[in-house]
Amino acid sequence: QRIVEIAQGFGADVCLTAASHTSGTQRLAEVVEQRQISPDAIIVNLQGDEPLMPAECINQVAQLLQNDPAAVVATLCSPLESAADVFDSSIVKVVSDKHQHALYFSRAAIPWHREDFPTPPLSQTSVEYVRRHIGIYAYRAAYVQRYVQLDPSPLEQIESLEQLRVLWHGDKIAIAQAVKVPGPGVDTEEDLQQVAALLTH
Repeated sequence: QRIVEIAQGFGADVCLTAASHTSGTQRLAEVVEQRQISPDAIIVNLQGDEPLMPAECINQVAQLLQNDPAAVVATLCSPLESAADVFDSSIVKVVSDKHQHALYFSRAAIPWHREDFPTPPLSQTSVEYVRRHIGIYAYRAAYVQRYVQLDPSPLEQIESLEQLRVLWHGDKIAIAQAVKVPGPGVDTEEDLQQVAALLTH
């Protein structure tokens, strides 16, 4: 309710969803139903743990889905460069195919460079295909409602990554490198302190 009041204070159109939801996608499905949103409409899900997301990325992920009829979801990524990031389980990694569709998301170091890991420092060659997943999604409204009817996947539960449900059921996620790298997300208490400091300066 505190967030509702703050958002309404700067003119946001707010829809408070049920407390029983366990994911952002379930919340989206409720909004789609409440607002009777057109099945073809593209919805961008930007969650509260990405407070420094550039507007350019919001537009990019929506356009990415619009341009890819084979995909039901679109998301973004950015390169990783440091060993600390590659092996940090709070940073989700993603690998994609040549058509820029996601193959897998993991908290583990993927892909695994057999010749170079795990000895730091990693060379630029070692991290060439290692990408950090950026937590922003575009969906078609019809797919949001379908998603919440799908059975959770065991991989989703193991990794605690809801996007793996999409891949488990054979659907495509379009992915592209972000046109502008967002500031840090909030996954840990340290992240929260860092973002708070950035927002107050």
